Amino acid sequence: MDRLNPFARPGRILSPTSPSASAYASASPAAALPGPAPEAPQDHVSPPAQVVEDQALTIAPAAPEAPAPLASAPEPVAAPAEVAPSPTHGRPGPDDPRLHEAIRELRNEIDLVGVMIATSDGLALAYDLPSDDSLRIAAMAATGLGLGRRLVDSFGHESFQEQVTRGSDGYFVVYSAGRDAVLAVIAPASCNLGMLHHQARRLATRLGALLAGPS
Repeated sequence: MDRLNPFARPGRILSPTSPSASAYASASPAAALPGPAPEAPQDHVSPPAQVVEDQALTIAPAAPEAPAPLASAPEPVAAPAEVAPSPTHGRPGPDDPRLHEAIRELRNEIDLVGVMIATSDGLALAYDLPSDDSLRIAAMAATGLGLGRRLVDSFGHESFQEQVTRGSDGYFVVYSAGRDAVLAVIAPASCNLGMLHHQARRLATRLGALLAGPS
């Protein structure tokens, strides 16, 4: 025990719990020796338990865009009504009733075999023939018109008016009907040629103005 406490008296054992031992220990030089201060006891705090929550990343579906307002349907427009050819409006085409009327007027004035109205390039517009030979007669009328114009131009006789082809049994006469059309007449040999020219020339002038269309 003396080894443990060098200041203890011989024959006396100090109990660590006795007051004398406490006082003696406080006054002991060993108590004044420098040394590291004892650490203050700290309350043991257990780290907070890590709470793991399942936070599933939930992506909400995007709200559907509101549909654009539908444009109001346009009101249906009524199709224009078909207008029948008018005797005083528009340029006549093939089988125009005005052309057929002109042919009837000419035949009522003179005894004829046939009448043809065609374009200068041989397209039949209207005709009244004893046989269905309109394509060939329209082509011959356009050929006679072209030949007559070339002859007139060659001799310097200004504009072409008409061409008369006389056979033993009748006539084939071609009249210029303006710039783009021709009037062809087939007449018997007994036909009054002077009367034919009078009526056919008047009709050719009318047809020329009609086929030229509005200015």
